[in-house]
Amino acid sequence: MLINVKKTSQHGLTKSVQFDNKIFYYHVFGNLYLENEIEVIKATLDNNHSYLAKRLGDFTIVVLDPASNKLKVLSDRPGKRNIFYNVGVNGITISDDFWEIKDALSFNISDIDTTAIKQQIVFFTGLNERTILKGVKTVPAASILTIDIEKETVTKQRYWEFSYIENQLSYNDKLDLIDETFTNALGTIKALNPQESTFAVGISGGLDSRIIPYYAHKNGMDIEGFTIGLEKPRKLLLSNDFNSANKIAEYFNLERRTLEYNSIPLKEQLDIESRLAPEIGSQIFKVVDVSELKSNALVTGASGFVIGASPLYGSIKESPLLDHTLLYQSLLGVKPKASRLKKAINSFTGLSLDFKPNLNMSGFGEFFSKDELNECISDIEEFYDGLGCLSKSEKLMNYAIFGLGRNNAKGAFESFLGQKDSYSIYTPFFLDTVQQFNEDELLNRQLFQEFIANRLPELSAIQGQDFKPTLSGKPNPVRTMSRKLVAMGNFVVRGSGVMNYENWVKSSEFRRLKSHLNDETRFIQSELGLSFDYGDHRVHPALQQNILKMQNILSKI
Repeated sequence: MLINVKKTSQHGLTKSVQFDNKIFYYHVFGNLYLENEIEVIKATLDNNHSYLAKRLGDFTIVVLDPASNKLKVLSDRPGKRNIFYNVGVNGITISDDFWEIKDALSFNISDIDTTAIKQQIVFFTGLNERTILKGVKTVPAASILTIDIEKETVTKQRYWEFSYIENQLSYNDKLDLIDETFTNALGTIKALNPQESTFAVGISGGLDSRIIPYYAHKNGMDIEGFTIGLEKPRKLLLSNDFNSANKIAEYFNLERRTLEYNSIPLKEQLDIESRLAPEIGSQIFKVVDVSELKSNALVTGASGFVIGASPLYGSIKESPLLDHTLLYQSLLGVKPKASRLKKAINSFTGLSLDFKPNLNMSGFGEFFSKDELNECISDIEEFYDGLGCLSKSEKLMNYAIFGLGRNNAKGAFESFLGQKDSYSIYTPFFLDTVQQFNEDELLNRQLFQEFIANRLPELSAIQGQDFKPTLSGKPNPVRTMSRKLVAMGNFVVRGSGVMNYENWVKSSEFRRLKSHLNDETRFIQSELGLSFDYGDHRVHPALQQNILKMQNILSKI
């Protein structure tokens, strides 16, 4: 949907509402869930931050006051929907489609921002709302933009940010609150889709894979399970992930189908994701034929960081905030050789071994220089400075929400690039709940895991992904060690069936495509003064995927 508001006309704002004898024109991108549309618009015009901070949905609202010639743009708290805008002499152009706004502005290769290209490759997204199109930005989360059409200026107000809220809740009160939030989340999703007979859920053996079916069944929702990956990476036995996925499917008596990660040729996958989601990191190895599922609505565990998953590790207490951010919210971290083996040995013996990713602060040679990295660091520090005296974990949570979080409507593992309606069990439903946690309860998903072990013990006995042990059983040295041994043995014998990117990028098909696109975009790279050569650096497989996708996007501009 394209909106173009000029000084004398407004294309795309077809709805109107009247307050205090004044007419306002508006448009709603996305879904306000069960909220009152008119009341939300009124709160936007009145800058009623406390009211807006309690609203649930996946929406961006554009409201024009023709009397003052000012436009207000409101985003939901997690900013789940990427909306692009450009302010210029020809008015305000807004769209929820990257290619649509590029064509509307008649942009070409000369209008490409090379810094934003590198940021999107290394950080999965442009920093400070930047896009690869010069002058085109994305609407930030939990914000109200006020755009003066005459003066061509933009002011931004953030109406909400994450912080811990002091409370008198007991431990059991908090477990009750988690249970209540999950129940309400699935109930809301069901109420939003009364016409749907089934809901599709990714079943991969992880914690979300068991939580979603449990609360879906509690709300009377039928589930269609699917798993994206490779069933038998070791050729003989089902992978650890698929073995656990089958146990979950059997427990809940639900259908589960496999969607092979390479069922669609990689070039076709690239073309699909470049067309549907050019503004986010690569989803190659996740693009599948959505027609294989009968469900029209997905329920996912996107934005799992909200309940303390990566990057909210306990190590943030000892690490500088910037270093921790770069290590876990970018592709600057590189795992040492044999890191999994070292991690396994550390898990059993407690020996101090170098298995954690190392932070590369020198850049990647010609592709991403140290000066360019320093520019990115300045952007991140500017964001953190704007959060005042919040704790490190609070600031990191805000960075995750306002940065990567907004991409999960298209970029989460089971999102299908937005080809089907998708709903996360975490955002926006858990934002208020998690603010009742303290730092120790949030980091490493501590309280969340204890909730599963204490309240849903029947679900905690199934092994998780990779070599994560089960959550069941009272902690004692013998039982803990035996669980770790079983989990490690399962993983070594069976292998990883989902998200096995380190091996998949080594495939001959990926290497051929990489060579082809490098040749095809050589002229564009030269014109932009851009290089995708990261030299001899050992890089994260996702960086290779993101480069491949960016080359494919540039070939189409």
